[in-house]
Amino acid sequence: MDQTEKPWNNVYTINLDVTPGQTLQSNTSNELKMDAKPRGVALIFVTVPELALEAERYRSIFQQLLFEPVICPALTRDQTVAKLSEVADTNTKYKGDAFIMMFIGHGYNERIIGWSAFPQWPPAPGDVLPVRDIVAMFSETRCRPLAQKAKMFIFNCCSEMSDTECLAPGFVNSQSIDTMTSLDTKWKTDNKLTHVIYACAQGSKAWHDQVNGPIGHVSVFGQALSHTIAQYSWQKNVYQLFVMSVNRLEEELQRKDKTNRQTEIKMVTVDKKLFFNPGLFNNKHDRAVRYTTVLCTTRNDAYGQKRNRYSVGRIATDGDNTVLTNTQRTLSLSRRNIIVGTDTRRP
Repeated sequence: MDQTEKPWNNVYTINLDVTPGQTLQSNTSNELKMDAKPRGVALIFVTVPELALEAERYRSIFQQLLFEPVICPALTRDQTVAKLSEVADTNTKYKGDAFIMMFIGHGYNERIIGWSAFPQWPPAPGDVLPVRDIVAMFSETRCRPLAQKAKMFIFNCCSEMSDTECLAPGFVNSQSIDTMTSLDTKWKTDNKLTHVIYACAQGSKAWHDQVNGPIGHVSVFGQALSHTIAQYSWQKNVYQLFVMSVNRLEEELQRKDKTNRQTEIKMVTVDKKLFFNPGLFNNKHDRAVRYTTVLCTTRNDAYGQKRNRYSVGRIATDGDNTVLTNTQRTLSLSRRNIIVGTDTRRP
């Protein structure tokens, strides 16, 4: 595939097919580990009914990236905290290499607004949850199961402020990313391998529109990011995907004359590239094991003495008659008449 391929045109189907990866880029001196199956959990919170199908689109995308996605619709602030705590506060071993949280809804001053039956503006204090508090839940010291694993937080929401004007309109500068003001640099001592992506800068609005297609409504940011991941994640790392999404977003907002969004990303103690590797995984995490039944028959020696006992054993092999043992010994079995039968199953 040509790496300079023109970006896909906007489509308004619910699902997008993610281009499969070709080369696994994971767990090297320059690349973070991203080769487990499953990759990890992806929680998708959505509080805007019109964007429920956009959440479904991302569920499909994350599933194709080998995550285990869960859509969490219409949760209040407290319910959101409880759902995040199920992952952050668990004492069980985390299955996967990464964690994703995506929020699609309303925001205020770098806080997300939980669902409420009686919304108000400005939002009630009990309805908002600061971005920094969410990220802090998954710090190295508070969330041990995710220590040394990649974390990604995507906030597709407004960041309006009640006491200031929105930022003056201006073309989004792709070089001005990594500027999120609320994420204090001192967090670097506790938060590691953390990516925080915001649809718009502090004081700005995010937008969603009705479209002609099965998806019904899409957010401008969500449309740009979903298409970019689907088309390019097979070869581009997360930071590159973000910059490409910003470029696509800029073009779309120019057409809509809404160029004051200033999308942001903050990467906390990320010193390696992160590739999604769609469809690819290290097969040691999902290896089929073949069980070989071996008959050992008894025999009389020249003096009529029995030297062997009769036994039937099941030996776990990797499908090529290589025995798998805890001590990692290798035993080659004869393919002559001692092999009675084989079957393949998951251990």
